[in-house]
Amino acid sequence: MASILSTRRRDTVSRVVAYPQLEVKEAEMNARIAKNPDDPRGLVERAEIRRHNGKVALAVEDLRRAMSNKPDNGLLLKARQLLFESLTELFKEDFNASEKYLDEYR
Repeated sequence: MASILSTRRRDTVSRVVAYPQLEVKEAEMNARIAKNPDDPRGLVERAEIRRHNGKVALAVEDLRRAMSNKPDNGLLLKARQLLFESLTELFKEDFNASEKYLDEYR
């Protein structure tokens, strides 16, 4: 079981907080994707978890793959929104390294 590692200074978190539930959910999505590597719902859900855990580039890979596997309209809209938010985050962190996504972002 993961422990909470945060300390607060002036209402800001100075460390990452680990939630055991997210680890369980990520393991569930990994198992789901292992059974069907092109499962759009599993990929989008795992992308959300990865993004939350700071693995934004991996989230982008999952979202791109999910969108290429014909998700239903609701899931497609969710994936597009998450992809936009994830790419925005990557550009803010390191524009030069993320420039390869620029055409897709437009």
